[in-house]
Amino acid sequence: MTLGEQRRGEPRTSGGTGRRLAASQRTQLRDVDQTKRDDLKDYTFSLLYELYDNEVQYTQDLYDGVGLTEDVK
Repeated sequence: MTLGEQRRGEPRTSGGTGRRLAASQRTQLRDVDQTKRDDLKDYTFSLLYELYDNEVQYTQDLYDGVGLTEDVK
């Protein structure tokens, strides 16, 4: 098989892997009660916002000194 060929069933890019993981997660969550799903959703968004705030702080720490923070954001 050459570099440009792809075996059947293998992901072509990481996007294929992401879609498979998302489908697997949806299948697993289908069997979880609504309260647990809501808790997982709250946790996920809380973590997402925490990570975003961390990235904003890191960007400011890195680029404030050279005046490029707003260009990077």
